[in-house]
Amino acid sequence: MSCLDTIEGTTYRIYGINLASDHHFVNRLGKGRGAPDLIFNFVEVPISQADYPKIIFSSDSKMEGKQKGLIALFGGEGRLLVRFSGMMEYEITPKRITAHVFDPEYQYLAELHLLSEVLSLWLEMNGIVALHASAVTAKDHAVAFISSKKGGKSSLAAQFVKSGHKLLTDDILPVEKRDGLFIGRPGYPQMRMWPDQAEHFLGGCQDLELIHPHASKRRIPIGADVAGSIGFGEFSSMDAPLSAIYLPERRDDIQSIQISAVPPSLALIEMIRNSFTARIAELLGWSGKRMIFLSGLAASVPMRRLAFPNGNDHLTSVRDAILSDIEQLAHEGEIGNNK
Repeated sequence: MSCLDTIEGTTYRIYGINLASDHHFVNRLGKGRGAPDLIFNFVEVPISQADYPKIIFSSDSKMEGKQKGLIALFGGEGRLLVRFSGMMEYEITPKRITAHVFDPEYQYLAELHLLSEVLSLWLEMNGIVALHASAVTAKDHAVAFISSKKGGKSSLAAQFVKSGHKLLTDDILPVEKRDGLFIGRPGYPQMRMWPDQAEHFLGGCQDLELIHPHASKRRIPIGADVAGSIGFGEFSSMDAPLSAIYLPERRDDIQSIQISAVPPSLALIEMIRNSFTARIAELLGWSGKRMIFLSGLAASVPMRRLAFPNGNDHLTSVRDAILSDIEQLAHEGEIGNNK
């Protein structure tokens, strides 16, 4: 019996993998299909550090402006241990992620860390680069919005979803090369919105769940779930080739939308800067293969710098400008044949 047969529970679909778990997720995940690729479970006792003789990384971690201790990463033979000091820890192996929560006060954070930093690290361990980006589908291709400070990646994705395009992912965009194409994998059918975003796109946020007790962001279900409950817009559960990557910037000092090409050398820097595990990948010795992959991505898929006036009332015009830009790129042969 393999380790993937040793847990009873539900199989979910997230980031292009089947995740089996007996944990009841409060975040809305898609239904898995096929055999599980990975198991996730909680354990009640601390994870033994005997198999982790080497500390790889440690850093101050701040939450809500207050010091919360250290994030530490330990390495063992083919496995990693991530510890959020005083809160929780995760053991990551190729086929299983195990979590232990030290303080029940932080139970609400355990799932959030799993769906972001921990799974992005597992993806990278398995050779799948995880960009910090939102993405939507347009004509069966993926259009990505790289995360940048106050860039509005989620607002742009929501505007596309509102107008009939499907959400591919809202926070982590796993990218792989397959049959000569750079492919974006789907996340899960949920977005996160600040109250002003929820007011703009949904007319309010009173009935929406908080992502955790100490933040005002809300969970936004996307599409219909297995019980038939309808959310905002539609979700794409299928992989999609990347057609373009946008680097958004909301600005108070401009009145018009500005789109310009980013040279591959600078696009590479932006992709490294806006990925979840760049520093850790370097410390683990993964950066060589990662650099080759991202260099190919930067050379094959156009990146565009997108500056637009601040304010939700501009988002419809920004969406139209992006679609027009994609059409122009396709006409010029810049997309549709990335190699």
